[in-house]
Amino acid sequence: MNIVARTGKPTMASFPEPQKPKIKPGEPIRFAYDVMAEPGPGQSKRGVILSPRSDYSSWEVLCDEGTGMGGDDSAPSPLGYLIMGVAFCLLTHVQGYLAKAPMDIDRIRIEIRANYATLPPEPGQGQQGAGDCEAYTCHVLIDSDEPAEKLEHLITVSGCLHGHRDGREGNSDNHPRLPERKRKRRGRIRRYHMKLVTMDNGTPDGRLHIVSRDGTRIIPAEHVTTMQEAMDAWDAHLADWQAQSDALNTDASLGAAFDPAKALSPLPRAWQWLDGSAFATHSELIQQAWDLPRTGLPERPLMYQGLSDRFLPPHGEALFPSADDGIDFEGEYGVILGPVPMSTQAKDAGAHIRLVVQINDWSLRALGPIEMATGFGWLQCKPACAVAPFAVTPDELGDGWRDHRVCLPLGIELNGETFGQANGQEMAFGFDQLVAHAAYSRQLPAGTILGSGTVANANYAEVGSSCIAERQAIELIADGAPTTGYLKDGDRVKMAVPGPDGSPLFGTIEQTVRIA
Repeated sequence: MNIVARTGKPTMASFPEPQKPKIKPGEPIRFAYDVMAEPGPGQSKRGVILSPRSDYSSWEVLCDEGTGMGGDDSAPSPLGYLIMGVAFCLLTHVQGYLAKAPMDIDRIRIEIRANYATLPPEPGQGQQGAGDCEAYTCHVLIDSDEPAEKLEHLITVSGCLHGHRDGREGNSDNHPRLPERKRKRRGRIRRYHMKLVTMDNGTPDGRLHIVSRDGTRIIPAEHVTTMQEAMDAWDAHLADWQAQSDALNTDASLGAAFDPAKALSPLPRAWQWLDGSAFATHSELIQQAWDLPRTGLPERPLMYQGLSDRFLPPHGEALFPSADDGIDFEGEYGVILGPVPMSTQAKDAGAHIRLVVQINDWSLRALGPIEMATGFGWLQCKPACAVAPFAVTPDELGDGWRDHRVCLPLGIELNGETFGQANGQEMAFGFDQLVAHAAYSRQLPAGTILGSGTVANANYAEVGSSCIAERQAIELIADGAPTTGYLKDGDRVKMAVPGPDGSPLFGTIEQTVRIA
């Protein structure tokens, strides 16, 4: 008995004959895969996979269930076909990349483990139970002498974004022994969905916790105490933290209640803080309003190195020496990086992005022009930033993370009134390009925080702005004079990004201005 065999191409009864795809340059090629299935004796099934193209064959496929499900175990199960199809599809992408960019590869193998849970059916319900997939892990096993960077890039471009490479030497019991000169590298293709928060424990760096998806419960992260320790040991413990996150999100009895008042910045002090200005609209408005020379965009990113020995907690008071300094907020997004080698290219830089954060980059606008005129850049005009409590893995953002940009609206309120909801998708340079720019002449240490600059959109008339300086620029261009004033003692600034369930995806920044 052939489980899979070529067959004729029967006609679908419920669907019209698919149209032949029209191929236009720059547009996706659209096609349909048609499948029909019919029951056989017991739990067996017969299916036909119809060819989507004239040069493909149509196939008859037999399927069955195991004896525990009332089948005869005469063919693979439906779930088995499903998971195998994922592995085959991934291999197609890997092979397609290698056809265009050959590499010295001794062996490639895809290993997938999909963990399912099923509740037995209630009496009288036959074989119908309930269940779902609790975890899905895919490993790409590569035996090669190629450099690690090339292997990581192979995994990434094959559709495995945020892949994680485990560079352990040696052999496993499941794989044949290789010559001693060979090194085995494992590319793990797993999506990591989690939120991290640092809680105040009386120390400068706080205590790192895992946060539930809805932001209501937390548990201490295993193996490490601080976020910086997590950055330094990321590869070794990431899977364990994911397991903690999964447990927290499926068991409502786990964890303690999250108290926003006790949250610190996710990384209360960092080795390095680099802030870009990657939104063309923001730069153009500021330059046009004050007749400043056009700099940076679109030729190269704008970026400066700022204060990093402390980041303000997301709640409480923000102290400033004088209201005459032009106190302003700046809503932006940022990323926390793993170690980045010097001269990393943009195509490889995305693999070094570990977490995404939301930032209020406080600025003293009256001091900026004075400091820039010295030719040495900013110091006094850039005090400590505030960071929203939750640092989020890129995968947790779902469709909100595209092209290494946070494609979500950043909601800002000033004294309870909506100020702006600009979307991060209009970055002229993605975070991958900003990382490559920063790493051109230096290595970036694990725990480097890199900001996007003030989030701004071309349709600012509808979505508003993310800082007062930009609002003033718009007013100056339109009316000849700005009318919105900078902040004073007692003003309240709130920033939050709503998630799919309405809860703040990064938690909330809510600070009150105080004059020291």
